[in-house]
Amino acid sequence: MNWTGLGLVFRRSDWSEVRKRTEMQRTGIYVLVGYRNGDDDLPTLYIGQADGVKGRIDSHHKDKDFWDWAAVFVSTSGGLNRAHVTWIEYALVNRAADTNRCHLDNGNAPQEPALTEAEKADTQGLMKEILQTTRSDAMTDTLIERNPDILGGTPVFAGTRVPVRILMEHLEAGDRLDDFLTDYPTVSRRQAVALLERATTMLVSGGDEAAA
Repeated sequence: MNWTGLGLVFRRSDWSEVRKRTEMQRTGIYVLVGYRNGDDDLPTLYIGQADGVKGRIDSHHKDKDFWDWAAVFVSTSGGLNRAHVTWIEYALVNRAADTNRCHLDNGNAPQEPALTEAEKADTQGLMKEILQTTRSDAMTDTLIERNPDILGGTPVFAGTRVPVRILMEHLEAGDRLDDFLTDYPTVSRRQAVALLERATTMLVSGGDEAAA
């Protein structure tokens, strides 16, 4: 498969603008990511595909409330067809179920479509790129927001005006996590715990995670 395409990560709140892009009318695969409530330890994912992703995501924008972010991958060369994206959907749903690191919103597991060995090998290569993107900070930054209009671009917990450093200052002073959450109720427990887990991972890996 000679695939040249576009991978786009965006906030739900930006969909009204993103949907105007001509690429959203093309065949593609998409992943919706969010948390059903502030106390969820694991994110909820919905993985889908369509001949035209715009219409499908329009529908999800109306009937799926959980997602805050999305990643869309479409072809710009015509090399990505319905069979390819159906196989990627099948593979991603099964991988997500096997890792048990998220809640899947997909009701039914898709069936594996028939592809030649060559097509499957090429499609697996594209799937690796998708996994790299959806694993990266582009998706996990639902935790942290940097906006010049919010405290001059100071990193804050997404959806709040609470700087990330405040959590670290509380912990360094010997305060409990519950004390911080009481003082800053706009930050969810899920956000605080996820940030601490990420910081721990970066320390243990010697910073490799941050560079990935």
